[in-house]
Amino acid sequence: MSVTAKVRQAVLERDNYACVSCGQSIIGRPYSLQHRRARKMGGSRLSWIDQPQNLITVCGTATTPDCHWKRMESRPTDAKGKGYVISEWPEVDPRLIPVEVLTENGKQWLWLTPGGERSTVPPADAEMAECDVHVAFFACPDCTACKRCGPCGCELVAGWQQRTPA
Repeated sequence: MSVTAKVRQAVLERDNYACVSCGQSIIGRPYSLQHRRARKMGGSRLSWIDQPQNLITVCGTATTPDCHWKRMESRPTDAKGKGYVISEWPEVDPRLIPVEVLTENGKQWLWLTPGGERSTVPPADAEMAECDVHVAFFACPDCTACKRCGPCGCELVAGWQQRTPA
């Protein structure tokens, strides 16, 4: 499968023909539709791999010094933390992982829908963090506390240990 013209148009319109990372217009310049979960050498068995919830608009290409290369390819940990890239394991539907998008109102966490829209509300079937305000995507994998609400237990313990004399 590949991204259809209809899906490409829906993603570009949803992202206002602008890079989700830096907010700059992609009109008249190189851009990419970034697969949040990689296709694996051009193909995948996942039905949603080439659908709007798995695609974001980014300026540049994998070989140009724009957001695609600078913020996605060369900084994978940061890209995962912003929802631009999704790990292969565990297999997670990208509509359940929000994306940090630079909008005219500043940075916002938004969910991307299969219909090609953005939502400020997580899907009904999203797993929530302990705080019950943010999705589990923001929870610490070790202590499950929400890192959006403040330092998690692991960070607090690590900080306490650093301040405690040996």
